[in-house]
Amino acid sequence: MPLPRRHQFLMLGLAALIRAGAALAGGVDPLLPAHLQYRENAPCTEIAPPDITAMPHSEGDYAVCFSYGSADMIAQRIGRAVSPIDIATGFFLGEADLLLRDPRELSAIDKSRRTIDVTEELNPSQTPWVDRMEGGEERHAIEIADARGLCPESDLPGDEGFRDYMHELYYFRFLALAEGQHKVCRKGLFGIPDRLRDPMADAANLSWKNYVDSHCHRFRSPVPLLPVTYRIADDFETLTRWKEKGWKPSAQQAREAFARIDYALDHRRYPVVGYSYEVYEKRLPGEREGDIDHSSVIVARKMMNGACHYMLQDDSGENCIKFYPKLHDRCILGRVWLSRSELLESLHSVTYLR
Repeated sequence: MPLPRRHQFLMLGLAALIRAGAALAGGVDPLLPAHLQYRENAPCTEIAPPDITAMPHSEGDYAVCFSYGSADMIAQRIGRAVSPIDIATGFFLGEADLLLRDPRELSAIDKSRRTIDVTEELNPSQTPWVDRMEGGEERHAIEIADARGLCPESDLPGDEGFRDYMHELYYFRFLALAEGQHKVCRKGLFGIPDRLRDPMADAANLSWKNYVDSHCHRFRSPVPLLPVTYRIADDFETLTRWKEKGWKPSAQQAREAFARIDYALDHRRYPVVGYSYEVYEKRLPGEREGDIDHSSVIVARKMMNGACHYMLQDDSGENCIKFYPKLHDRCILGRVWLSRSELLESLHSVTYLR
């Protein structure tokens, strides 16, 4: 007999307390408060970047920067690298209804999933194959990943996005077509929005999801992964439309956003910011605002030339030489120092882990 819902919430809360206690014993930083007054770090106290010896993992030609930012936040939080490919798969295909209990979070995840795009690139029919899906939110991706269990990055490496798994992905598509697997009921994709469902894609996507689960030796995070998000706008496209109508973020909204960035950095957390990739280089002809919406972790902070700068770790895989000339001296192997004003120009969200 299932427990009443109030008892389920009590059990989840008890489990979170147990994990938090274990984290303290294991040397992981304790949880940060849920509610507090944020303040910017006015003197821009320096926080040095980590050792930089190579380019960061790249999402390649796949619009899944949210999963790379999520993986970076989690790795810095628990001291262990996790797979961004697993995080993307979980957000696109994971059964949130079976993993999470809070109806408000389930509603928010469903709303977020309804904004997922399906690219026409190499996919003129816009069939919702998992590797053709684009966009996501770090907050919900982390919640699903924490509920599913984390996948070590070594089990499912994520350099260049899904590129290294094209053989498997196309094989699963072939099986769906050749063996008529698309006629089988797909309970394993329960809860996915109807616009991301397709008989053939369902079969291939479920095979991919099973492949991921079979390769991941999942483990529980030593501490509850509790994301906190502040939004100026839902995304860069929304921010752009507002600006076209004469609106711009208020000074208070800017302070609120940067206060959270500073708070996270001051408490040994890497925050992820949502912003426009156009801060690095001009958009290509035909690219829309949604195509250049981007997110990255911030890994350092320091004062430069009288202005506070933040180091963003870009996962696009682009070399510094391709960025605007003014950024060349501020770019180190895919990590770029941006001033507060440069980042604010397109900043629309901040997320960090408690």
